[in-house]
Amino acid sequence: MSLADEKGETGTWGEIFSFLNMPESVAAQLDWATGIVGVNTSQQEWLRLVDRYGDKNSAQVSQRESELLETVTHELTHFLQIVTTGYLYRFAVNLYYQIGAWISTVGKDKLSTDERVRVLLKTAIPNSISKQVRATLGQLDVEGPEGLTTRAIVESSAFFVQKRVHWPEWDVKKYRRVLDDTCPAPAYRSAFDVASSILRDEALEAYSYITFLALCTDDPPRAFITLCHRTAELGLATGHVVRVGAISRLLDDKDWAPLGTAAEQAASLKEHPVYTVAVRRLDSLHGSGAISLDAYMATPYDLTDRLVDEAVRPMVFTEGPGRYAAAIPPQLWSEDPDEARDAKVKSLVTIAAVYTRILREGVRPTNVTGSRVSNWWKKWFATGRVKT
Repeated sequence: MSLADEKGETGTWGEIFSFLNMPESVAAQLDWATGIVGVNTSQQEWLRLVDRYGDKNSAQVSQRESELLETVTHELTHFLQIVTTGYLYRFAVNLYYQIGAWISTVGKDKLSTDERVRVLLKTAIPNSISKQVRATLGQLDVEGPEGLTTRAIVESSAFFVQKRVHWPEWDVKKYRRVLDDTCPAPAYRSAFDVASSILRDEALEAYSYITFLALCTDDPPRAFITLCHRTAELGLATGHVVRVGAISRLLDDKDWAPLGTAAEQAASLKEHPVYTVAVRRLDSLHGSGAISLDAYMATPYDLTDRLVDEAVRPMVFTEGPGRYAAAIPPQLWSEDPDEARDAKVKSLVTIAAVYTRILREGVRPTNVTGSRVSNWWKKWFATGRVKT
């Protein structure tokens, strides 16, 4: 589905797609409310890059291309975090419905779809809606023990997975050097540093699983710290052996309420047009034995490519000034006719545009805008550790 900034209907939708436009310094971004992954290049260029990078040989790609590949992995990891963990799934669904509730009241039953969109682009967003959305986003920044936040847990984990996917030969000492040399912001390392200080060298193997378990509770920072300490005290991570069953049983602690996985939350929450489809698909594949979500939570860097292929995430590519292409996986809304699928895409982008308007009125969170990577990538290439 392509939309260009031209007169008529495409002009309306080209304008609203432009709200997903990214500055040059941002290679990719996930819109958390909708599940749309924006990629700051054309679809054709992206497909050619993925094809050349097939064996993850960094010698085949330029600095800019490596930056793009890693950043897309980072944003897709956020998508997978949402569709596997109860906390983030509930968070994203709440965002979607908070924005959608206001949109549904604008021009209802009086205007055509295009007319409503034009009104939405110009109508002032009520303070009550903006405050509600910002309050939801603010939950990510509530400090827990040792000043740790949920945002830090989420971003540190995604950065860790990003690096392990593209440079799998690293060990914990090398990863600490990577953090010292190239980490773009404290939130991208603080949770790993906490885990590493408690678990020592075992952090590299136990860290991802503890992160996912913490995000299946209503208090991720407290759960994360406690799980790290208890894992260390009980010797549940030694060498390359992580006793995931024993660690998961530590969730019975009464200092937090268990939320369970995204699939468990999806059973009781309103449906999300993207995330719920992805959750059900992954859960079905897990139930059939085709994939293992338990294995993904323990070693996400080993299974990211497999889950991304199945996770039915919509992507929007920047084809040029004012031109955008939406790539919708065939498994997403597969039973709908083409017109209905296009309508759902437009509905998603409308919510994303309103969400962006709200964020632009305040401080835009890094985990919504995507990774701003240009400067630290230049520094990383300067170290000589990446082949070009």
